[in-house]
Amino acid sequence: PSPPRMGNAPLYEYSPRPLPAFGFDAEARNYKLVKFRGVYQNPTFRMAALEELVATFETRFHDVFICTYPKCGTTWMQQICHLLVHGGEQGDRTMYSTCPWLETLVADPILHEREACSYSLEDIHAMPKTRPRFFKSHACFKDLPRGKAPVKTIIVSRNPKDTCVSLWHHAREKPEFNLNGGAPIPGSDGPPPPVEVCPDFDDWVKLFLAGEVECGSWFHFTLEWYAASLQDPDILFLRYEDLVKDPAQGILRVANFIGIGREGEVIAKAVENSSMSAMKTKSGVYAGNVRKGGAGGWRKKITGETNKLFDQVYREQMAGSGLTFDFGEGLIM
Repeated sequence: PSPPRMGNAPLYEYSPRPLPAFGFDAEARNYKLVKFRGVYQNPTFRMAALEELVATFETRFHDVFICTYPKCGTTWMQQICHLLVHGGEQGDRTMYSTCPWLETLVADPILHEREACSYSLEDIHAMPKTRPRFFKSHACFKDLPRGKAPVKTIIVSRNPKDTCVSLWHHAREKPEFNLNGGAPIPGSDGPPPPVEVCPDFDDWVKLFLAGEVECGSWFHFTLEWYAASLQDPDILFLRYEDLVKDPAQGILRVANFIGIGREGEVIAKAVENSSMSAMKTKSGVYAGNVRKGGAGGWRKKITGETNKLFDQVYREQMAGSGLTFDFGEGLIM
């Protein structure tokens, strides 16, 4: 079953719990990030420009935000919405043109070009008012550039163990984080970063549990948005694992939520053209944004005492929320 919606369960009042500390942080492990309003973000973000964007961006009544913690199905949901808008067909455009990452409009070129098709804010404001605009974001609830107009927000969340493993690969593959052996950053000024050694994986898990990674704490991000979704019918909270189990049902929920592409033929085409194989071969998706998908792959990486520590922190942070996740192989917690 999907997470409870407004009216189906007692409201969960979000109150962030203290995160564990392990005696080191992202900087101590050569993980390059910047902090925006107390939360770690991609190091290519320009802080003053981002602050202005969050404070002044003008939303429209029809706008739709796809908002996720990194590696929780962001690219998949962008592709799904792109397909629903275009009758289930890929067409000659990519999902990046349909659903750009809004905050990268004020980031350095490496991210701006990769995630927003080099759109400018003027391009965004000039988009036709006859159809909804779609935006990707990794913002926590309080930092979404939501403007004043009522908008719809699709949240996709994923069990934190698979998220942690996928984010580990992501951080090592993207040059801006400085965990890739010192490859130069395309489009940046100055010399390439020095060659650094990636933190070992057990240290990475501790960084993740402590919120010392891109977008901060998975727990705080997820529970804040989940609590908001219980009170606001314009926030659709989805679990990645539910989409994997029944993509047609999940895509239909999205179509009903945004009011586009609800016809059976469109849903069927969207299922086909948003499959992992289709996205890797036909969609024009940046290869680094799609890896394996699925649930339960974390078992190959998170083991022994590290797994016990993860379970302990997970239970402490999630207590009282009523929100559970599928960790694969029948494990629900």
